[in-house]
Amino acid sequence: MTLMGTHGPEIPETPSFGGLVTADDMVAARKRLMEFTDEDEALLRQFSGVATPGMAEIVDELRAYLHEHRDTAALLSGRDTEEQVEHLRSDHLSGLTAGTVDADYLIERMRMGARHERLGVNPTWLLGAYNRFLCSAASRICESSSSSDPERALATLLALQRLVFLDIGLAADIYLAKREHPNREQQRAVSELPTPVLQLIPGLLVVPIVGELDDRRALNLTNQLMVHIRNSRAQAAVVDITGLPSIDLDVAAHLITAVKACALLGAEVIFTGLSAEVARTLVDISPQKTTLITFVDLQSGVEHATQTLGYEMVMTRPLRNT
Repeated sequence: MTLMGTHGPEIPETPSFGGLVTADDMVAARKRLMEFTDEDEALLRQFSGVATPGMAEIVDELRAYLHEHRDTAALLSGRDTEEQVEHLRSDHLSGLTAGTVDADYLIERMRMGARHERLGVNPTWLLGAYNRFLCSAASRICESSSSSDPERALATLLALQRLVFLDIGLAADIYLAKREHPNREQQRAVSELPTPVLQLIPGLLVVPIVGELDDRRALNLTNQLMVHIRNSRAQAAVVDITGLPSIDLDVAAHLITAVKACALLGAEVIFTGLSAEVARTLVDISPQKTTLITFVDLQSGVEHATQTLGYEMVMTRPLRNT
């Protein structure tokens, strides 16, 4: 099953990667990384008996801390938002002292992280809240056992610190996933952008590339160009890449392939509007025997192509003086 947020990607109820890694595997790996042991869980369960009665006081301290800062106070200005954040705070802090870190804990943390993100909780604010909670909890740990057993108090504090860092890692994963989701959507939309192939005059095609050019779109461009050249019997194609500040090596390789493939069909490919970065990438990847025809702008490229095809540009009326 999955949990669908109102905005953003699905949050898996039982996370897995290709069926090979389960939620249990994930939480075990994170506990090993943080060196969070069964003994730590036992210490936190014992501390929970002390912390739970005073949890309302800890929550009040955290609320006061958040209201002291302008940005977080603005977030809490709406009653509905404050009630939601209040609920999250209580559940979140109780979970930190419960001393049970398993798959259910992982899943609940992922849900909370998604809700924090939807409420607009800045990661920096979250770190500040964790710090405030640690300070409040540390004072209670020391009050409860430092005089009778200082070593146990220190061990409990370190256990809580390790769990907080584990929690921060989970929160960071959620924020990164939410940030990458629109990026992936944007990349897919860009790759699906149609690239117009226009026949300017018989024998001459013009291909203005609008938007970013990724690997998939560059491959589609090559195939599209070859089909249009074959169908229209074009002898030249001007590909204008004025809007591309840079390209990666895979895209450059597709452009070189387009030049070679179109040459086999009897057409010359002319690139216009290359930036310095694009030109450098094409030079780096081009085989020595590959000749690239380039011009600084679309007009110059079209003029070259028309002359190559034997067209003569004639001015039919004089330019008006402005």
